[in-house]
Amino acid sequence: GGGVGLSTWMRRQAPAIQAAMVERDPGLGEVVERLTGRRPMDTLCQAPWATWGITMAGVGSEAEGVLVSDGKQVSLLEHDVRIAPNREYTVEFEVRGDKGSTEELSVDLYGGAAYDHPEQNGVLRLHTGAYERVRFTWNSGPDAPAGTRLRFATLARRPLRIRDVRFTGGNGTLAEWRKERVETGFDREAVMCIGGVGVSLLSRGVTLEKNTEYVVEFEVRGPAGRARGLRIDLFGGSDYDHREQEAVVESFSGEFERKSFRWNSGADAPERADLRFETLSQRPIQVRDVRFRKVGER
Repeated sequence: GGGVGLSTWMRRQAPAIQAAMVERDPGLGEVVERLTGRRPMDTLCQAPWATWGITMAGVGSEAEGVLVSDGKQVSLLEHDVRIAPNREYTVEFEVRGDKGSTEELSVDLYGGAAYDHPEQNGVLRLHTGAYERVRFTWNSGPDAPAGTRLRFATLARRPLRIRDVRFTGGNGTLAEWRKERVETGFDREAVMCIGGVGVSLLSRGVTLEKNTEYVVEFEVRGPAGRARGLRIDLFGGSDYDHREQEAVVESFSGEFERKSFRWNSGADAPERADLRFETLSQRPIQVRDVRFRKVGER
């Protein structure tokens, strides 16, 4: 993930950080090495944490996120989320820590130094040894930035296990789209990844008029650099499958980017066709906020 900014909660823990460095747990280094020595998260197509940023964290045997600090840095799981000002947002998750442990787990929305408030921060302290369902609801406030991160952070020196994270209150979905080898991501985006076989396909029917200009717009994020690309087209069967209504995204920056392609439907356009997104990528490609319209329409 990105750099770890020092949130209000993290700054309050400065004495704890120093104490942890002085009083090291001899057995902890092995635990941390085992967790952080796994494959990079973005190679795990089906893992629930595939699109999360990780710092000093890992994935457990039951696909849960595992947070544990080595006494030198904060253990962190974070995910980009889109929020709007003055809106209610809820994060729900299950957490398990050692019975009787009072080590803190901080959960917050963080948008840099300008958006780091206790009003969007929850702290959990007491653990029972079993999974507990936890829910925090926040108002984003008047200064909410369009892009921020949901973060789980701890200085705990014993593992805290996180699973079934849900963040609601914000964005639209791609629920009405047809999906083959496509997962629904944490921020309700489509996560396309073949996992070794077949083609990952996201599609929906659209209405066309002949000889008419259309534009498709969407946001996409893939692994930085050149990759197995993402193909976008209009498909109306073997009689309507032309390069003139096709586009390919061949490289990615590693961050969400807005893309726009413009096509003329042509003289042989059918009344109905499929707008399709296809990939053979074995690493996750995320697609969200897809819009298809006539040129000039909003």
